[in-house]
Amino acid sequence: MQAKTTLFALALLAIGAVALPTIRGRTAADEAWNAAITEKRTAADEAWNAALTEKRTAADEAWNAALTEKRTAADEAWNAALTEKRSAADEAWNAALIEKRTAADEAWNAALTEMRA
Repeated sequence: MQAKTTLFALALLAIGAVALPTIRGRTAADEAWNAAITEKRTAADEAWNAALTEKRTAADEAWNAALTEKRTAADEAWNAALTEKRSAADEAWNAALIEKRTAADEAWNAALTEMRA
């Protein structure tokens, strides 16, 4: 019985002696594979991110240009409307001032004429 156990232990040692370098070799190959894949993945990610950044920048520039164009048109329309209202208000104000000044001048002149008479 002891001979079978010894024989079995020797067989396991022999298998281990053959398998251990294979496992070590596989580990080294796995590490090399993972390093190569990581390097390729990193390069692919950087290229992908660069392309997305370029597209995003172009989209942002187009969006900003469109918004600037709309904002400029809205500002011009707003300013034109305000200028029109301001002109109308100025004209009404000036007309009222002229009317009051004319009435005051007429009253003053009438008072002076009365005082001279």
